[in-house]
Amino acid sequence: MSSPIKLFSLLILLNLNSLAVSSAREEVILFEYDDYTLSGEAEIKLDNFISVFKKSNGYYINVNGYTDNNGNPAYIKKLSANRIESVINYLLAGGVDRKSISSKNIGSTDDFSNSGDTEISMKLNRRVELSMNNTRDDPLAKSDIKHSKKNTDNKNTILTMDTKFIIRHELKKIASDKITFEVPVEIKENESGNVKVVIDDDLITTLSQKLKNNTYKLFEKINSIELNRLDLSANDMDITTIKKNDSGKWVWSITPVESGLHTVSLVISLKFSTSNGAQDVISLPIMLKAVSVPEKPSYIVSGPYRKGLFIIFIVIVALGIFKLINKRMRKETSRDNRIA
Repeated sequence: MSSPIKLFSLLILLNLNSLAVSSAREEVILFEYDDYTLSGEAEIKLDNFISVFKKSNGYYINVNGYTDNNGNPAYIKKLSANRIESVINYLLAGGVDRKSISSKNIGSTDDFSNSGDTEISMKLNRRVELSMNNTRDDPLAKSDIKHSKKNTDNKNTILTMDTKFIIRHELKKIASDKITFEVPVEIKENESGNVKVVIDDDLITTLSQKLKNNTYKLFEKINSIELNRLDLSANDMDITTIKKNDSGKWVWSITPVESGLHTVSLVISLKFSTSNGAQDVISLPIMLKAVSVPEKPSYIVSGPYRKGLFIIFIVIVALGIFKLINKRMRKETSRDNRIA
């Protein structure tokens, strides 16, 4: 990992330790054209995924690789394999056991060819999908490469991994204009600060329009979208809710329990419904901010200085003793002279 990207990761911190496991059991990593290196954003997503996986006992990670269909079939198949390898190597570097990972090189796909936008279609197909399952093989990975179209009419599940990615993609584009996320830049250890969130009334309406503007055909059957809940996640911090959806406003109190640079993440939960009564809920971490918690000043003297102070102390004591002895000797000399 290059140092600029590492520095960026440390400053932004995607270590969302306290997110519920269900909110991060799936992830999509995008790649640039003809490239298999991980971007800074991809590394942050993988850090979050690894953090949640380590808390999920008995789960396996399934990794599926894709490319767009622009190029020589053999070459793009190899490109897909390289993208899988980049993701797996990052998982291994993060402490994931290789035995917990299975992968499938699906290669060229046109899953988003009906999006109405060739550039968007190409970009969304250059991806690696990760999912956590309690079985080693992902049932989706065994199906046809157009697995994203399956199960969309299921009574219990109307969102697939691909549709969830599109929702995150579109929500992220409008979040900065529709959501105000205020987080203290610095908080002293064991002191509290307030996090404030304000959501515009038309956030859900705007998102619904983005998904139904004929760009994505996968959402034609979605009848309604509702804001289910809003949560705050922060590592190494105690969180207390002060205000909850009061006219579109939320307030939390956060108290860091140790010094360092910490993540504060805003997680939004949305409920999707169809006309036939099917419902599905998706939770997405959409905004991140960093909070600096300075170290308390330490008054403990380090080794070399402690040794130097000890020597000074011995010298002072020795001078004091010498001065006392010298004073007593002068007194005795003066007394002897008076007697003489």
